[in-house]
Amino acid sequence: MTSSPPSTKPATRTATPTLPVVLAAVVLVAMSISGTAVALPSIGKDFGTSGSPLNWVVAGYNLAFAAMTLVAGATADRVGRRRVFVGTGGIFATGFLVTALSPSIVITDAARILSGIGAAGMMAAGGALLASTYDGPARNRAFALMGTMAGVGIAIGPTLCGLLVSATGWRGSFAVFAIIGLLVAVGGTRLRESRSPGGSTDWLGSILFVAALSILMYGVLQAPARG
Repeated sequence: MTSSPPSTKPATRTATPTLPVVLAAVVLVAMSISGTAVALPSIGKDFGTSGSPLNWVVAGYNLAFAAMTLVAGATADRVGRRRVFVGTGGIFATGFLVTALSPSIVITDAARILSGIGAAGMMAAGGALLASTYDGPARNRAFALMGTMAGVGIAIGPTLCGLLVSATGWRGSFAVFAIIGLLVAVGGTRLRESRSPGGSTDWLGSILFVAALSILMYGVLQAPARG
């Protein structure tokens, strides 16, 4: 009687929740990218503002998300993908909660940037968690589902966010995202930790990239007002 070779697959209790938790984060982030613009008229009316300060509610989030994704991915490889996923999930939820409670457009814009940083970490670390948890065809299926759910989130974001704004007001809609983001972060604590300790992070390059992208976005948004 021959003994079977040891399994190289992750333990079921750690691998099983990885896909649904990461996919929930992907849908949540994608919806927040496409759906926030629906709330802008209500936010502008509430704060009595328009133009560039109001546009930063969307642009600040998208800028932080685009600028920090590479940085978050490199950080996750060094300090731990689950740790970054859970931590940035908390940042995402905190940003949405502060937005829901915000007394001014300035605080709202700052909170949206915070949420964008959290979203970048969730997406980057979530993809890395899938890559480290699954192999071969299973990994291909996991990333196919990740891409599909991102598309679904982008597509349904405006509709669902519009329904939330109509039912709960713009503050209530942001509070719902905060609650779901917190639940995703809590779910992330059950995932298997992994990291890639080799190599080093180009912090100077990362800082210059973030600064250049921020200046470009600022110029684009301020050009209509400043000529």
